[in-house]
Amino acid sequence: MQTRTIWEKLKSTKLWCALAGLVLGAALALGADGESLGQVLGAVTAIVSSVTYIVTEGKVDAAGAKNLGEGLAALLALFAGEDEPDDG
Repeated sequence: MQTRTIWEKLKSTKLWCALAGLVLGAALALGADGESLGQVLGAVTAIVSSVTYIVTEGKVDAAGAKNLGEGLAALLALFAGEDEPDDG
Protein backbone atom coordinates (compact mmCIF):
# COMPACT_ATOMS: atom_id res chain seq x y z
CA MET A 1 0.00 0.00 0.00
CA GLN A 2 1.25 3.44 -0.91
CA THR A 3 1.61 6.08 1.81
CA ARG A 4 0.24 9.54 1.12
CA THR A 5 1.50 12.68 2.75
CA ILE A 6 -0.87 15.12 4.42
CA TRP A 7 -0.37 17.55 1.50
CA GLU A 8 -1.50 14.94 -1.02
CA LYS A 9 -4.56 14.20 1.10
CA LEU A 10 -5.41 17.91 1.32
CA LYS A 11 -5.50 18.06 -2.49
CA SER A 12 -8.34 15.52 -2.56
CA THR A 13 -11.57 16.85 -4.04
CA LYS A 14 -13.53 14.23 -2.11
CA LEU A 15 -12.15 15.54 1.19
CA TRP A 16 -13.14 19.14 0.40
CA CYS A 17 -16.63 18.10 -0.75
CA ALA A 18 -17.11 16.09 2.44
CA LEU A 19 -15.93 19.01 4.60
CA ALA A 20 -18.18 21.45 2.75
CA GLY A 21 -21.15 19.14 3.26
CA LEU A 22 -20.33 18.80 6.94
CA VAL A 23 -20.00 22.55 7.48
CA LEU A 24 -23.15 23.41 5.52
CA GLY A 25 -25.16 20.68 7.22
CA ALA A 26 -24.02 21.81 10.66
CA ALA A 27 -24.77 25.45 9.83
CA LEU A 28 -28.29 24.59 8.69
CA ALA A 29 -28.85 22.45 11.79
CA LEU A 30 -27.78 25.36 13.98
CA GLY A 31 -30.30 27.67 12.33
CA ALA A 32 -28.34 29.45 9.63
CA ASP A 33 -30.30 31.00 6.78
CA GLY A 34 -30.30 28.75 3.71
CA GLU A 35 -30.23 31.70 1.32
CA SER A 36 -27.11 33.16 2.94
CA LEU A 37 -25.39 29.79 2.86
CA GLY A 38 -26.26 29.46 -0.82
CA GLN A 39 -24.67 32.83 -1.58
CA VAL A 40 -21.53 31.95 0.37
CA LEU A 41 -21.30 28.55 -1.33
CA GLY A 42 -21.72 30.16 -4.76
CA ALA A 43 -18.97 32.68 -4.09
CA VAL A 44 -16.60 30.03 -2.75
CA THR A 45 -17.30 27.77 -5.73
CA ALA A 46 -16.55 30.57 -8.19
CA ILE A 47 -13.30 31.51 -6.46
CA VAL A 48 -12.07 27.92 -6.10
CA SER A 49 -12.93 27.13 -9.72
CA SER A 50 -11.04 30.18 -10.96
CA VAL A 51 -7.96 29.52 -8.84
CA THR A 52 -7.91 25.84 -9.83
CA TYR A 53 -8.13 26.76 -13.52
CA ILE A 54 -5.32 29.32 -13.24
CA VAL A 55 -3.00 26.94 -11.37
CA THR A 56 -3.71 24.05 -13.74
CA GLU A 57 -3.15 26.15 -16.86
CA GLY A 58 0.09 27.46 -15.36
CA LYS A 59 1.34 23.90 -14.90
CA VAL A 60 0.31 22.98 -18.46
CA ASP A 61 2.07 26.06 -19.85
CA ALA A 62 5.23 25.29 -17.84
CA ALA A 63 5.29 21.71 -19.14
CA GLY A 64 4.77 22.96 -22.70
CA ALA A 65 7.61 25.46 -22.37
CA LYS A 66 9.92 22.76 -21.06
CA ASN A 67 9.04 20.46 -23.96
CA LEU A 68 9.53 23.32 -26.41
CA GLY A 69 12.96 24.07 -24.93
CA GLU A 70 14.01 20.44 -25.19
CA GLY A 71 12.76 20.28 -28.77
CA LEU A 72 14.65 23.43 -29.73
CA ALA A 73 17.83 22.10 -28.11
CA ALA A 74 17.51 18.88 -30.12
CA LEU A 75 16.87 20.84 -33.31
CA LEU A 76 19.87 23.11 -32.74
CA ALA A 77 22.05 20.08 -32.01
CA LEU A 78 20.85 18.50 -35.24
CA PHE A 79 21.76 21.61 -37.24
CA ALA A 80 25.12 21.82 -35.48
CA GLY A 81 25.88 18.26 -36.59
CA GLU A 82 25.77 16.69 -33.15
CA ASP A 83 24.09 13.34 -32.67
CA GLU A 84 22.68 14.17 -29.25
CA PRO A 85 22.24 17.54 -27.52
CA ASP A 86 24.32 18.34 -24.45
CA ASP A 87 22.60 17.98 -21.08
CA GLY A 88 24.67 20.78 -19.53
